[in-house]
Amino acid sequence: MKFGGGDFPTFKACYEKKLKDQMTSSSSDKWNNLRAFADNGGFNFLSKMEESYNCASLCSVPLFYMTKGLENGRPTRDCLTAVAEDLGETPAGYVTLLAGLLILVSLIGACPLCGGS
Repeated sequence: MKFGGGDFPTFKACYEKKLKDQMTSSSSDKWNNLRAFADNGGFNFLSKMEESYNCASLCSVPLFYMTKGLENGRPTRDCLTAVAEDLGETPAGYVTLLAGLLILVSLIGACPLCGGS
């Protein structure tokens, strides 16, 4: 498989071995954002998402995975949809009710702090 004019197993490998060095001299916001994403653990996050949910990207289905090779085939779903489907198995009503009760208790507990007595 070829990424970036060389043989690299994944886009992440291409970025780390070739693109990262080429982008250091660029002042483009697009490249700065990619560097910031990669330097702050973005590839690690995507790698875990791709492995856990068998998905790629966040908002749309891309042509290939970022951290998996092409031998895995094309992605079939984006990670946002995969996570939403996984969370859909949790009763959302119970979670919302519990969060509402916690907020109400916090509000009641905060009132004496602002009362001045």
